[in-house]
Amino acid sequence: MESDKFLSDDIVRSAIYSTSVFKDKRTLQLNYIPNKLPHREHQIRTLAHYFRPIFQEKHPSTNLGYNINIAIVGPAGIGKTATTRYTLDAIQQEANNKGINFYVAYRNCWTARTVSAVVSKAISHQFKVRTKGLTFDELLNILVQRLYTDNAYMVFILDEATALPSDDIQTFLNIHEELGLQSRISIILISRPSEWKIKLSSAVSQRITEVIEFHPYNFDETYEIIDYRARLAFRDDAITGEEIELIANISYETQNIRHAIEIMDAAGTLADVNQQERVTAEHIRAAKRNVYPELRAEMLEQLNDQELIAALAIARKLLQKNTSSVNIRMAYETYERICEDINVTPRKEISFRNYVRTLIDLGIIGQVTPKPGRGRPGMKNIGLTLFDVPAAVVIERVESILQKRGYIVR
Repeated sequence: MESDKFLSDDIVRSAIYSTSVFKDKRTLQLNYIPNKLPHREHQIRTLAHYFRPIFQEKHPSTNLGYNINIAIVGPAGIGKTATTRYTLDAIQQEANNKGINFYVAYRNCWTARTVSAVVSKAISHQFKVRTKGLTFDELLNILVQRLYTDNAYMVFILDEATALPSDDIQTFLNIHEELGLQSRISIILISRPSEWKIKLSSAVSQRITEVIEFHPYNFDETYEIIDYRARLAFRDDAITGEEIELIANISYETQNIRHAIEIMDAAGTLADVNQQERVTAEHIRAAKRNVYPELRAEMLEQLNDQELIAALAIARKLLQKNTSSVNIRMAYETYERICEDINVTPRKEISFRNYVRTLIDLGIIGQVTPKPGRGRPGMKNIGLTLFDVPAAVVIERVESILQKRGYIVR
């Protein structure tokens, strides 16, 4: 028995101390911003251009303000967020060098779904001020006064901007009209093209100074980017050009660099677990089978508990029925049972429909419109489905998150 323990200890030590294919695994984290962003020079230059006036003013005691509203629009996984944060980080560093107070507040709007939550978090982080229970007007007053006192500028980067209610976005963009020349608050909205056209463009276009568009990379650009990221993450002898080319082909097919980064992370982990000294094509193919760019881990983590339970209900019903789609009523009945099982009070069906709408907007759940003659189009008649991700994968990942949050999921 004691020898078995020694054997287990050896396995643990081997897993901890064995040689890794990774040089710096952290560079494959989705929030990592590399030191260079190939083939985004135009977008970087355009975005930076709009902040030139801050560096050209002499910052008189009259505290004259400056503000700009910019939209960053492009498909998922092609560098919108990384480019924006990279550029604003560089501007902030240059401002620090020049003695200019320049603050940046990045928020993914799926984690802060109201304008009050966005501003509250920014004030708490930047000024260490307690903001609990304050109204938006009170929060805005605090922010304006602090920026005036510090002779400072604040830029809000609103990622996944369409997660905010339309009225909230309008409120944010209208700040400049209320404050006039004294406004020191700039807004950058990040959105996908379809969401921009459907939800934002017509409503906010008059308040937007510039729309900076991002287009997918061609194959040569894709290869160059993936090669660069692979050299950051892996030891020189751990991955060859052939494996990088395979990943590049996969990524080019999906038009999603994030997909490639997740595959590299998963493939390298497989090599390490199997105690192999290099990443092979088999590792990459195995990783591809388990990585779905449409089901981003950080997206699921940002859902609230009720939205996760709704996603779990739809996926379970699809798997149970072995069908292409289920309706709202069927999914809601499963939702109620899951809530009962994990000791959560189920919300009414109208709230459940709102959760489903959020899941559809995020692309986690797909919708199938009924054929003519099978009911009028509308939320209660649409079919709920999964287009690109197996139901079993959604179930596994959602259950894992719920368990981390303390629920006993059966």
